Amino acid sequence: MKKSSGAKGGKVFSAFCSVIGTVGLVIIILLCLPVTIPGFIGYNIYNVETGSMEPTMPVGSICYVKRVPAQDIRQGDIIAFISEGMTVTHRVLSNDQSAMEFKTKGDANETEDPVPTRYGELIGRVELHLPYLGKFFVFFTSLKGKIYLFGVLVACVIFMLVGSTIRDRIKKASEEEDEIEPSSKIADVKKADVKRTDAKRTVAKYDANGDYVGVPTVSGMLGIGDEADPADPKSAADEGSGHAEDAGTGKGSGGLSRKKGLLITLAVILVAVIVGALGMNLADALIKKGERDVNKEAREGFVKENKEPEKKEEKPAPAEEPDLPAEEPEEDVVKLNGPLDIDFEGLMAVNPDVCGWIYCPDTVIDYPILKDNNNDYYLHHNYKGDYTASGSIFIECANRDDFADCNTIIYGHHMADGSMFASLSKWFKQDYYEKHPVMYIFTPEQNYVLQLFSAYTTSATSDSYWAAQTPCQEMTDYTAKVASQSEFDPGEMELPDDGHYVMLSTCAYSFQDARSVIHGLLIPMEEWIPEHEDEVDWEVQEYEPYVYVAPEDTDEGSSDEKDTND
Repeated sequence: MKKSSGAKGGKVFSAFCSVIGTVGLVIIILLCLPVTIPGFIGYNIYNVETGSMEPTMPVGSICYVKRVPAQDIRQGDIIAFISEGMTVTHRVLSNDQSAMEFKTKGDANETEDPVPTRYGELIGRVELHLPYLGKFFVFFTSLKGKIYLFGVLVACVIFMLVGSTIRDRIKKASEEEDEIEPSSKIADVKKADVKRTDAKRTVAKYDANGDYVGVPTVSGMLGIGDEADPADPKSAADEGSGHAEDAGTGKGSGGLSRKKGLLITLAVILVAVIVGALGMNLADALIKKGERDVNKEAREGFVKENKEPEKKEEKPAPAEEPDLPAEEPEEDVVKLNGPLDIDFEGLMAVNPDVCGWIYCPDTVIDYPILKDNNNDYYLHHNYKGDYTASGSIFIECANRDDFADCNTIIYGHHMADGSMFASLSKWFKQDYYEKHPVMYIFTPEQNYVLQLFSAYTTSATSDSYWAAQTPCQEMTDYTAKVASQSEFDPGEMELPDDGHYVMLSTCAYSFQDARSVIHGLLIPMEEWIPEHEDEVDWEVQEYEPYVYVAPEDTDEGSSDEKDTND
């Protein structure tokens, strides 16, 4: 018997659903296996974020570390160990078992690590590393990544179930056609006509005369016919014959309704998953756009860029005048501007917590700096005080807000779209540092250049997070220590004992509670400009510092506490 085009279409649709679901499921499994199974058999997995082991282990690789006795480590092995609160993977140069320590070196580094690794700092030996999976590992281990993977997994299963259901319905219809055994020509014609009509109704819609009036529908491909129409003789015939037989086998209209309901439920779930995923993407995009718009509004409303100075014509030297008595130098230091002029009066009228502005040319770092009496509020509030996922750039609450401390810590989120402080890890590469060796920090009272000298990954609990307030020997040791950990080489740079320093910090994902940090020496603009005139590309001018005067509190019982429940 010749198969109808509708049945063939149903088989194609069934195969399509089955292939999509199966292939998607296999891809998810293959992607998840490298970051799930090793954890169950005793391996720790780490994402390679720096290039100290290139080309052996490129940035973006994941490495599998197995715990082994320190005595079993041999020269040439790559090990993972804790150094200054962060996880490092370097090659072993020697294993001194009497001193219980290793000498290590990164393949891309010119010199060995300055401090030997003690046995107690060993995590294990790197048994395997896979390139290019680092970004997927970071995404997979995040909450958002797990939600997306679960949604795709559910969609794949639904595709497989739909394909299987369609295939079973077509097979059933085919078996029912093959069961027709005519006893006479008349009976053969009548029964075959009834069965053919029933089969036809599964793949297309026909009128009372049996004429084709519509294209095959999805419900027809699924084997779900239209409800019987009492005015339709063919429908009545179907009801009298086909349904009567179904009643004897327990496959009546109730069975069809149940399967139809199942398919509809699965379809609704599939649509809900897809719409939900798209909705999450759309909502996330709208939220990020709103956050960017707020920062753009602050940039356009309160910041003006200083233009490059115009070349002036050389004038003849004035005639010599008789020497006059030298005037006494003024005690006040002249304040010089930077590449940006910040309207702190306008910003602090919006929010008095604004205490500065940080800027790095040709990067996304261009934000107001805020400070509160705790480190929680500006994690999720912008400079206007509105709730936002990206929060603000803010100063450690233990520090003063005028950068008068010896070491001021500034925090910012690592946003997935690259905003806020997400780009700090770019300074781990020498060429990026050479293009961006300084940042600028502006305050109402003083403009500064932040001369960068160190960048590395550390732990959130490491001793790098020290809000030192006064010069001391410990501060001298501190700056020397953090400088030795740098991923880039700043060259010869003096770090004065009585200097003022700034540490920028954001989240990293190479290990639990990892942080990317940058250290810089804070230099007043009027001290830096005379020594770097060839680097100044703006018109240098004097300016009057802005002194903020808090408005008088006229409301009785008013409180300065912020509402953190919005």
